[in-house]
Amino acid sequence: MLLEPIISLPLALIAPFVLWPIELLLPYPFILEEIAKTLIIIPLLSSHKNKVLLYGVGIGILFTLSETILYALNTVYGSSHYLATRLLATGALHVTTTLIILSSGFYKKRYLLAGLMGAIIVHYLYNSFI
Repeated sequence: MLLEPIISLPLALIAPFVLWPIELLLPYPFILEEIAKTLIIIPLLSSHKNKVLLYGVGIGILFTLSETILYALNTVYGSSHYLATRLLATGALHVTTTLIILSSGFYKKRYLLAGLMGAIIVHYLYNSFI
């Protein structure tokens, strides 16, 4: 039962690196990233809610951290101020969408797809306005 959260954190850390080549072919990061986070979250739904919420926040933060590192390695806008701003903004996004998915699955597992759709919409709106 404790093994799933421990595995979920490294998966969240490497997921953006795995998704990057896929996003070059399918340029829909708001869909691909939320599906990846959902797949990371699914094994956590059978664990105790209080501890898993902390892991959900950790998943969002680690996903953001590795995504920002990947972004810094692939862009010319590498100033530390810009990257720090991006880290904070996308950190809030990924933690929020992770908790949307997680909370919908905790309420009832059959609502996991609704949570995924909600997270995709939030991510799409973020990408559209930022």
